[in-house]
Amino acid sequence: MSSQEPAEQGGLPPGSVEHGSSNQQEPQEEAGLAGAVLTADVQWVAGQNPDGTEADANERKKKMMLIRVLLLLLALLVILVIAIPLAVSGGGQKDDPALEISAMDNSTQGETSDPVPTQVPTQPPTMESDLDFEVLLPNADNSTFELISSDPSSPQFKAFEWLTSDPHLQRYETWRREQRFALATFFHVFGAPLFWTWLNYEIEECGWGENVNKIHVHCDDAGRVRRIVVGRAVDRDIVVFRGSVPPELSLIRQLEALELSHNHQKELILSWLPP
Repeated sequence: MSSQEPAEQGGLPPGSVEHGSSNQQEPQEEAGLAGAVLTADVQWVAGQNPDGTEADANERKKKMMLIRVLLLLLALLVILVIAIPLAVSGGGQKDDPALEISAMDNSTQGETSDPVPTQVPTQPPTMESDLDFEVLLPNADNSTFELISSDPSSPQFKAFEWLTSDPHLQRYETWRREQRFALATFFHVFGAPLFWTWLNYEIEECGWGENVNKIHVHCDDAGRVRRIVVGRAVDRDIVVFRGSVPPELSLIRQLEALELSHNHQKELILSWLPP
């Protein structure tokens, strides 16, 4: 009895567990887990994802490349903003010899020219210039316009061509244009000889035939035709009028008489005279 008691006092009963050793192992395991978690956290903070390290590295490279491209574009934009104004201002400051010569000519003309500008003579209108018949001859009939437009051999066409070639046409009033056109038509219908002074641009129509023969016109003080006389010529040859009196004579509003003495004309001409 006495010999077994010390053994029982100094040792553990069979089947018992040493609680002291198990308690020491648990802190060690907890410390190992904490270290592993801390290592993972450090790697994550440093940008190293243990589950996707390569993908993150590629993403960073793309961002850096994008930043470099943006910086390069910004630098080019700054260069263009500075260079374009310099180029424009530099080109504008270059002296152009042609401009200098033009400026000198203008200054010279301003000093030597007459302060009153001279008028450049205008070319008379021609048949090719598409003249407006109704503007030049507003009181003419449509039949006259048709002959002018379609029949170059007609007296009306020839008279209109002569009228539009007159260098003084622009200064004539409407009644004067129509009066000269009517007389020119009458001239071509008559088939007058060339030695007449008719259709002379430098002689007013009131002086046509004067002091040459007895085929001339009489005008009032305003220059409007009052009478047309076709009589016996100076050499006493009979001036024969065989044509038809052109209706264009009605454009001469102040015409009072058409004398066709010694002519073989039997047609009544009263219908062609203005009322």
